[in-house]
Amino acid sequence: MIIPETIRKKFIAGWREHIPLTYLTDQNCARTAVDPEANHDLLTVSSSAGLITTTSKPLSAEGEANLSFREWCEAWKRLLRLIQDYSPAEYDIWSRHHNRIRDAEDCTTKWSLWLAYDIEIRRRSCTEPLDPSIFQVNIWNDLQPDFLIRQAMERLRSQYTSAPSSSSTLKRRHSPERRDLPNKRPREYTTSDEAERFRCFLCAGSNHSGRYCRNTKLSNGKPTYLRFAGPNKYADPQGRRYCFSFNGNGCQIKYGTCRQGLHKCSLCGGEHTAQVCKDF
Repeated sequence: MIIPETIRKKFIAGWREHIPLTYLTDQNCARTAVDPEANHDLLTVSSSAGLITTTSKPLSAEGEANLSFREWCEAWKRLLRLIQDYSPAEYDIWSRHHNRIRDAEDCTTKWSLWLAYDIEIRRRSCTEPLDPSIFQVNIWNDLQPDFLIRQAMERLRSQYTSAPSSSSTLKRRHSPERRDLPNKRPREYTTSDEAERFRCFLCAGSNHSGRYCRNTKLSNGKPTYLRFAGPNKYADPQGRRYCFSFNGNGCQIKYGTCRQGLHKCSLCGGEHTAQVCKDF
């Protein structure tokens, strides 16, 4: 299937900007083959100089973070071909990056996290001296908190939608002859009810992600235990970093310390997670 010419031109020019994989999927390449003008550059006429210039149409990243694994594989097959044709010296390092994600044991269960990691690696490589063949732990750790929060919220929504209503439970527990049950409306969970079950690991708030939290006070008005120490970095009064996975949806390493930091409460420093903390 033909690779869109506008994408090929960007590789000929040196791959200096992020190429969203949505432009290299089977669906988009098939659409481009039928409508060659779909991704063409823009022609601009200068009235003063009387010149016609070609301006590259900005590439939209819309939809890239929602690609399926199948679509990602389709796009990467073409991306590797472009790298081999126009940046052969970089082919091996990008191939190793691709294979690491494709062959990861947790690729299925953490697909959105692996996809976000891939997008961030490709985006940064256009402006930073970054080796994609080496697993970038700092980038992974920056992306993981948001993934864990989304995962927890999805689990809560799933539990809520699949839970039987109070009225159906009453019908199963009591015979039809019982007429003295109070006519009480069953309690329904709301979005805020669900959100309160998962706290921000920095301020204990329930309406935002910890990754974007800049609050300096806890939800009860007291100063936060951890303080902002740089992009995606927070430390306690002694300068120690804490594991946000442990304080969120759980860390694979159950006790002690992992590469993200201490396994202690990010709200008070206690020997428990932020989700069960009662000491802040």
